[in-house]
Amino acid sequence: MKKILSFMSAAALFVTFAGCGDTSDSSSSEESTGSGSSGYEDAVYDYFDAVNSGDSEKLLSYMYPEKVCDYLKNVGMLDALDIDQGDSSKKMEVTEIVNAGESPEEEIAEWEKQMSGMVYMVDLMDEYGLETADDVENLSADKQQEIMEKFNDYEENYSESLVDITTVYDLTVKYTEDGEPDEDYFYAYYVEGEGWKLDNSMRRYIKKSKQTSVNASASSIGKAYNSALTEMDESDVDISGTYIICSDSSKNVNIPGSLDVDGLNTYAEMYFSDMKELNWFVFISNGTVQYTVVTEESYGPGTVGTWPAYSQPTEMSGGDLSFESDDKMSVSYDELYQMCSDMIK
Repeated sequence: MKKILSFMSAAALFVTFAGCGDTSDSSSSEESTGSGSSGYEDAVYDYFDAVNSGDSEKLLSYMYPEKVCDYLKNVGMLDALDIDQGDSSKKMEVTEIVNAGESPEEEIAEWEKQMSGMVYMVDLMDEYGLETADDVENLSADKQQEIMEKFNDYEENYSESLVDITTVYDLTVKYTEDGEPDEDYFYAYYVEGEGWKLDNSMRRYIKKSKQTSVNASASSIGKAYNSALTEMDESDVDISGTYIICSDSSKNVNIPGSLDVDGLNTYAEMYFSDMKELNWFVFISNGTVQYTVVTEESYGPGTVGTWPAYSQPTEMSGGDLSFESDDKMSVSYDELYQMCSDMIK
């Protein structure tokens, strides 16, 4: 994470000669509005207004500290940053802002380090007299290396923040685009003396990473139970029926009287011991795992993983589940459990 953040900081300013400055997955809003926003909700609404109007300068101001924004505009690098302005033919309207809570102090400190790195890079640009985009583009390889060595030295010996961030929130923003519902994910962070900033490139990266991880856990648990079921079947244990086994045994559903659930759980844990640290349930029918759902707070509030991935059951026929898939599935763990339970009862 730290290396990624530092690389992003450097890439944002070295975009024209390092070839690493694609920030098209970032979100933002205007300098003056960002500084004057009374709350993160205002910043979010202002951001969407800027997207709808295609206001690149306003969007830029929500991406970086003011000193960085001023430098990028002054040297004419705004176009080079290729800020995503969305589809101007479509209009987006915010319908709900869900705040998952404030980030812990260590994450706020990491944001301060990221933003401080950007400010320090601007200081280096000023030190080397890089006042225009041509100056940056024509900088010799030796000077590029020299600047990056100073930047890396600053990062490795980082001790004092150049930016004061007091609060970071994890947001899910629900909106409609020409009437069609969708959602996006942001970190909103408050810079003392400037106001709220928004970032969704890193938030999307982290959410995707967590979602991939929780889906992998669901897959591992499902496969662990399939292996355990196979072993019990080969030992002439009756595994027939349609039932749910849950990490919370009080929520088990329709367990056959002849099934040794504790023995089955022990077999499964041999294949995936980490399942003891998670909340999960498996839907078993026709001697195999049809569906697995996992959640756990470390993946983020409300993050749910499934196997098959990004799926929810629609019906059961002949003991087999049918599914619909949606990579933006917003159904909760409890709702999926209830769906599966209702199909048995």
